[in-house]
Amino acid sequence: MQNHYFGESEHENHYMFFQNLKNIKRSIDDIMGMDREKLDQIIGDGHDWAEDHVSVAMENIEQVHSFLMGRSHEEMESHGEGEEHEESEIESDDSDEENEDE
Repeated sequence: MQNHYFGESEHENHYMFFQNLKNIKRSIDDIMGMDREKLDQIIGDGHDWAEDHVSVAMENIEQVHSFLMGRSHEEMESHGEGEEHEESEIESDDSDEENEDE
């Protein structure tokens, strides 16, 4: 399998998996671009269901992410690439923490 960063390919067996990920990312980017105070007010005006849906979606995405990262890590180790991957994970974890502080 080639790494095409979600480029469309007629040869993909699971096209909708990748399309759904693209749509999820686009939706999240749209929401994150909105005014945070206004969103907080909207949710507080009786739309708690939105917060609940995001929590459930997060649990589902985390499960898929953990599974795929674990499988990817196992395959990399079997090809002798494990050490590089572990170092990049540590660097990315550090950058995530920095972004949370902003």
